[in-house]
Amino acid sequence: MIKIEIKKLLRSPLTSLFTLAILAIVIVDAFATRKNFLPTPYTELKYLLASNNEGHTALITLTWALPIYYFVLISEGYLREHRRHLVPLELSRSTRQKYLRAKLLVGPGVVSAIYLFALLVNMLIVSVIAINDSGTVDISMLEVFPSWLGLSNWVYDHRLMTYCLYLIMLLLIVFTLGVLIETIVIFRPDRRIAYPALLVYWSFFLSLNFSINLSIQPFTEYGLSYALISLLVFLIPSWVIITLGWRRLINRDYV
Repeated sequence: MIKIEIKKLLRSPLTSLFTLAILAIVIVDAFATRKNFLPTPYTELKYLLASNNEGHTALITLTWALPIYYFVLISEGYLREHRRHLVPLELSRSTRQKYLRAKLLVGPGVVSAIYLFALLVNMLIVSVIAINDSGTVDISMLEVFPSWLGLSNWVYDHRLMTYCLYLIMLLLIVFTLGVLIETIVIFRPDRRIAYPALLVYWSFFLSLNFSINLSIQPFTEYGLSYALISLLVFLIPSWVIITLGWRRLINRDYV
C-alpha cells in the first residue's frame, strides 16, 4: 500500500511542479540575496534557514504557507477519492491499518524529502558563492536563558552541526504538520471545516511567544534553548491529536 501511494504521488504533475517551485525559491534566494548578506564571518549564517539576509522572504514562503501546500498536494487527492466513493475499493485491497499508515505517512514523507533536498541545494550554492566578511558575533546576545549561556559557545564552535540540528527540527515540524493535516482531513473529509481549522492551528503556533519559527531559524538572539522548547510546544499537542485521531479512525466502521 505504501509503494502504491509513493508511486501515485511521484507520478502526479503537482508533485513535480511543487518540487520545481521549492527549488526555484531556494536557488533564487541564494543568488538574489548574495549582495544583501548581512556582514558575518561565517558561511553557515548565510544559509537559508539562518535568514541572514534582508526580508526573510524565502523562509516565510517555505513555512507560513506549508498547510496550503499539503492541502493542494495531498489532501485534495483524498477528498476526490472520498467524493467518488473509491475509499472502500482501496480498503478492499489492504487492511485498514496499512491503508491509514500509507495515507498518513507517505505524503508528509515525500514533502519532507523535497524540503531536505532543496535546503541542501541552497547550502551547496551558498557555500560556493558566499564571501565571508570580517567581523565578530556577540555570543553573549545569543541565549535568552542565562543558565544556557554556555550553549552559545558550543553553537558557534559547531556552526554546521547547529545548522543541521535546526534543519532536522524543521523536517520534524514539516512531517508532523503533514501527518496532522491528513489525520484531520480523513477524520473530517470536509474542506470547509478541516482547512480553516488547520490554518488556525498552524497560525496559533506561529504567533506564540515560543513560536515554531524559533525552531527553524538558527543563530538568533533566542538561542537553542528557545528552539528546543518551541519544538516541543508544537510536537507534543500535535502528536496527541494524531494519536487520538488514529485510534478513532482504526475503530470506526468507515474512513
